[in-house]
Amino acid sequence: MWQELKFRVSSENALLVEEKLFSSGAAAVTFLDAKNQPIFVEETDQTPLWKDICIVSLFSQDVNLDPVVHKLVHDQPAINSNDIDIHLINDQDWESKWMNDQKPQQFGNRLWIYPSWITPSKNSLTNMILDPGLAFGTGSHPTTSLCLNWLDNNLIPSQHIIDYGCGSGILAIAAALLGASKVYAVDNDPQAITATLSNMEKNRISNQSIQTFSPEALPHVKVDLLIANILANPLIQLSEIFSALLKPSGKIVLSGILEEQVERVSCHYRSYFELEEPQLNDGWALIAGSHKD
Repeated sequence: MWQELKFRVSSENALLVEEKLFSSGAAAVTFLDAKNQPIFVEETDQTPLWKDICIVSLFSQDVNLDPVVHKLVHDQPAINSNDIDIHLINDQDWESKWMNDQKPQQFGNRLWIYPSWITPSKNSLTNMILDPGLAFGTGSHPTTSLCLNWLDNNLIPSQHIIDYGCGSGILAIAAALLGASKVYAVDNDPQAITATLSNMEKNRISNQSIQTFSPEALPHVKVDLLIANILANPLIQLSEIFSALLKPSGKIVLSGILEEQVERVSCHYRSYFELEEPQLNDGWALIAGSHKD
């Protein structure tokens, strides 16, 4: 048996509280989002936290938690003792439980994403193998889901595509599996390029189909479609560059945009593109458009 100690804390105090929990005998400490707060990462060397954090820590059943709680409340007046939750949990194979909780996901009519330990169904038409992880997208976030559904419904086979801000490579790989003949996967984070190459290998996609680049190394190409699931500010800054990377008839797909940011992003793209009505999902938006001739 284990004891689970759970409470909320501000981001300013989270790391200090984590240290105190480990020094008090915690076997594990996990930070969770307490209020469904989006995190915006503009620089690759940042590791931001949510403003309000739920800390979950595990202690052996032999540890007396009364002095631990007393010290937490004494040292951190913002922690209310009435809000601290303690309960017993049974021993179990946590990795197996976590794996059992991961289910295949469908996007559009054809595209399915499976974790590597589940055999794809013969009935699913286009299967991607992608394991859940914390660093990069796996399709569960609304912005990624919007992009995957758009690709499934709109991608034309044999197109040349840029996935700008490729992360795990999920959109680049989806495009290749759905029939794109050439995909340029671009990211300024070397870890993203490494993740993309690893996921390409899992999906048996060659570097003839997908090539990876840092932004400054991207060749001077003109593509049929550019998709960018990043953030509003970088999208605004990149509008002219994106326009120059597209053929006269090319299409652009932008996501990573909060619903209230749609107009601000759109006004920077209307000079170059005929924009469609935004698609919305849980407070996030996707903007698609066609290049003006």
